[in-house]
Amino acid sequence: MSETSGIAVDDEATTVFMGHRELLFGLVYNMLGSVADTDDVLQETWLSWTARARRAPLDTITNPRAYLVRIAVNHALQRRATISRRRETYVGPWLPEPLVDQTADGDPEDPALRAESVSMAMLVVLESLTPLERAVFVLNEVFGYAHTEIADIIDRTPAAVRQLAHRARGHVHARRPLYEAHPRVRREATERFVRAAVGGDIAALMEILAPDVTVWTDSGGNRKPARAAPGARAGQGRPAHQLVREPAPRSAGAGADLPARQRRRRGRAVRGRRAVRGDGHGPHARGRPGVRGVHRHQPREAHARAQGRGGPVTTTTPGSSTPESSTPGASRGERVADWFDGRLGVHTLGKQYLRKVFPDHWSFLLGEICLYSFVVLVLTGVYLTLFFHPSMNEVTYHGSYVPLNGIRMSDAYASTLHLSFDVRGGLLVRQLHHWAALVFIAAMLTHMMRHFFTGSFRKPRELNWLFGWTLLFLGLFEGLFGYSLPDDLLSGTGMRFVDGALLSVPVVGTYLSMFLFGGEYPGHDIVSRFYSLHVLLIPGVMAALVVVHILLVVHHKHTQFAGPGRTERNVVGAPFMPVYLAKAGGFFFLVFGALTVLAAVASINPVWSYGPYCADQVSTGAQPDWYLGFAEGLVRVMPGWEVSFWGHTLVLGVLIPIVVFPLLLVLIGVYPFLESWRTGDRREHHLLDRPRNRPTRTGIGVAWISLYLILLAGGGNDIVATRLHLSINTVTWAVRVAVFVVPALAFVVTRRICLGLQLRDAELVLHGRETGVIKRLPHGEYVELHRPLDQAELHTLTAHKRPRELVEREP
Repeated sequence: MSETSGIAVDDEATTVFMGHRELLFGLVYNMLGSVADTDDVLQETWLSWTARARRAPLDTITNPRAYLVRIAVNHALQRRATISRRRETYVGPWLPEPLVDQTADGDPEDPALRAESVSMAMLVVLESLTPLERAVFVLNEVFGYAHTEIADIIDRTPAAVRQLAHRARGHVHARRPLYEAHPRVRREATERFVRAAVGGDIAALMEILAPDVTVWTDSGGNRKPARAAPGARAGQGRPAHQLVREPAPRSAGAGADLPARQRRRRGRAVRGRRAVRGDGHGPHARGRPGVRGVHRHQPREAHARAQGRGGPVTTTTPGSSTPESSTPGASRGERVADWFDGRLGVHTLGKQYLRKVFPDHWSFLLGEICLYSFVVLVLTGVYLTLFFHPSMNEVTYHGSYVPLNGIRMSDAYASTLHLSFDVRGGLLVRQLHHWAALVFIAAMLTHMMRHFFTGSFRKPRELNWLFGWTLLFLGLFEGLFGYSLPDDLLSGTGMRFVDGALLSVPVVGTYLSMFLFGGEYPGHDIVSRFYSLHVLLIPGVMAALVVVHILLVVHHKHTQFAGPGRTERNVVGAPFMPVYLAKAGGFFFLVFGALTVLAAVASINPVWSYGPYCADQVSTGAQPDWYLGFAEGLVRVMPGWEVSFWGHTLVLGVLIPIVVFPLLLVLIGVYPFLESWRTGDRREHHLLDRPRNRPTRTGIGVAWISLYLILLAGGGNDIVATRLHLSINTVTWAVRVAVFVVPALAFVVTRRICLGLQLRDAELVLHGRETGVIKRLPHGEYVELHRPLDQAELHTLTAHKRPRELVEREP
């Protein structure tokens, strides 16, 4: 072949190669991750392609594109094997390489400037985004990965990836860093950094750098990476010796005689280092190669130095987030905000928690009802304390309620009548307080059982479950103490029950009664002592538990039901500010309004109808509030057993119910630990269970509720017998039998229902929903058509694991 024909063949082969070069570059770069290695592989591919063209005409190749791809992939595999062998001898991080097209036209320094501009643009992107948003933005915008591919890479759903990409693009367009220091602080820190780095002042540079700042370098495996200067001490000394330059003969701050292009490049380099170092959110922060910034667990001095407040340039106090003196020209509101932020750090807390995401589900409102009812209790209780007299001193009543005029009664009962009839709005507030107490305990019990059935008590929320259970336990006694304060005949009957329960305790029963009542029953101190417990001790403990309970919810993040885009590592919902805050505020007023309407139209605890308490009288049809009815039911259905020994009588008919009463509550309180021990489940859980998927736990919960309801009916056996015209003995024996039979039956039936619902869900996943459309097959058979479930329904029905049950299923 002549030289002229060989050149023509090479030109033809090169033309075909250049037509597919972009495809080949993308394939090889995705395999190797390096522009330099990709260029080498493409060069070898071109050489192989031209050599093949010289041996035989290109017309004999039916698919040049596939042929070129095969050549490029083979060369890339060989190059990757070579790189792998080379990396075995290189220990250290490999930094990513930006894609920058280099052209031969123009200034030879332009490619370097463009490369630096791309690096600066990437730093801006990394400074504006969270780590997850950075990954999605770079993979989608730079490397062109589809959302479905990114979802597989970062273990998220495509819908979540699209949301992250949309949010990342918005943050990049806004050019708003995640954590931004004060402009004056940033400017002064930059000036100090430039003076120290250019002038070679290591001591000044060390004052600016954080104590644990680290410089990472990458030599590409061709030579050893840069190390600290010999003799450099640990900590700030290592990066300081690498960043500074030897001092020139001229002054440290000089630099005006440098070329304009070099001064611009130096300024960009300084800005790049500052962006990398800012607040631990640079491109390689939190353990990735690069410069590691300051984290929140480091001391205040580290934060101060990270924002340029380590030296005498600014007048800031350690740990503050803004300078002590506000920026000149700032508005009054900004100065007030700066003042509070410098002392309380509200800006940092607000940025961290105001955008906290809360999922949305109707059952989550139960916890809010608890919180808002507690707030109503506190507000109305403060009002009632202004008029109530917690005293057992006898007085003669002369007030607006004529039927009781001239009757001797305790000062507590007289003040309750005065509050109800003579204080403007007093009766409404008193009934609002009582209704709020009933709703508060009912909401707590329902809220607790919602957590029980959905399994939100599992790791890491066991302690929060115990705090909620303690709140319920304290709420029961808080209601008992408040119920007894008016000293009317109904509450006095309840106090007689309490005194009998205390006296049944062996050895110390009489001492407990004397201590509580201040002497022989009924005593003279019971109201004042209950008043101190009701308005001071127990509310204070409950308020502290409520705060800790909410803080743990924020710390652990809110649980959520399984669904598309929801995993154990994320929360899908609305941010706290402004969406959730607006909804929560509106719901508070709805709860407050509903309780107020209930208090206005439904009378509760009309103490004037019962009269003052007398030890020789008992109120007919006396019933405690519903939350303590099961305790009285235990006593009413228990046989009147007594045991006498050593001259002492042990009243088992009262003692056994007093022991069983707390045991029923303790059983539900320690259940999370029993389940974790029995099933061996030690993993963290942030997704809730569907009750049907945990049949044993659901059966236990239903059995516990059924026992509670049976005992509640037993506490009102006289009312049930009167209303249904039955013998009270018949009702009592029916309750005694039901205490043992109904919970066991409820457990078995509930568990079978849950297993049946599981089979129904499996049938839906397998065949879909019935459409009601009948189709005749060619051979004459009639079948019903089914509609397949959509992806959201399939995810909800299948997004659960099957751990070992408390009770093994039968084969």
